[in-house]
Amino acid sequence: MFTVKNKTPYNVSYTLDGTTAPQYAANPNDGYAVWTATSGGIIRYDKDSRNDYEDYITYNLADGGVYEFQDNTNTVGNPYDIQLYRVD
Repeated sequence: MFTVKNKTPYNVSYTLDGTTAPQYAANPNDGYAVWTATSGGIIRYDKDSRNDYEDYITYNLADGGVYEFQDNTNTVGNPYDIQLYRVD
């Protein structure tokens, strides 16, 4: 089981455990979404918030932590970069 929250101003779409559907949307300022991983706890999301550009990244969240999608302000030249950070 792991927990995800979106702390960005963007909707973040992601898939869990290699599924192609459904695709979940983490809306800005939603409460925490708690997921029970049934096939490993793999999350895949588009780390670039622009509508016309896709850059997918995958993380293993099977450790059961609490995570937040946050703006990655360390990426020089790309203000649209979103990262998934462990916060617990």
